[in-house]
Amino acid sequence: MGSVADLVRGDFKQSEYGRVILPFTVLRRLDCVLAPTKAAVLAEHRDKEQAGLRYLAVEKFAHIELGERGKQKGKPQPDSALRDTENVPLFEDVQAWFEREVLSHAPDAWVNHDKTRIGYEIPFNRHFYVFEPPRPLAEIDADLKRSMDRIKQMIEGLAG
Repeated sequence: MGSVADLVRGDFKQSEYGRVILPFTVLRRLDCVLAPTKAAVLAEHRDKEQAGLRYLAVEKFAHIELGERGKQKGKPQPDSALRDTENVPLFEDVQAWFEREVLSHAPDAWVNHDKTRIGYEIPFNRHFYVFEPPRPLAEIDADLKRSMDRIKQMIEGLAG
């Protein structure tokens, strides 16, 4: 949202309109589509406001011998293939949680605090999905029959 707000400040050249119009069109469309569930989402947000998460980047060093690739200025480098993320509730102490939940399984792991992010998880399916039962089989069969009949007529028209 912030980057969109930065885009709309100031005067625009005609060539720049596309950069502004598309984001606003998407936002407006989302607003219209999600309007029926807005109250439920806002209620969920109020409930979850205190239940934020820290997204920790848990790193492990590559298992390599000295002198092999993966060293930079003599320091071992983390192996991105071994990187994992963990969701830690904001109210929990990160170090205590890490020692309890991660170190017992991966004693050589460490937290890369530069990649730690804070956020909230909103389960979209729970709030936005509205079940629509499938159409009756007879109705589907009738649609298929009409389509097949129309296709047959078109083929006969080509052959005739």
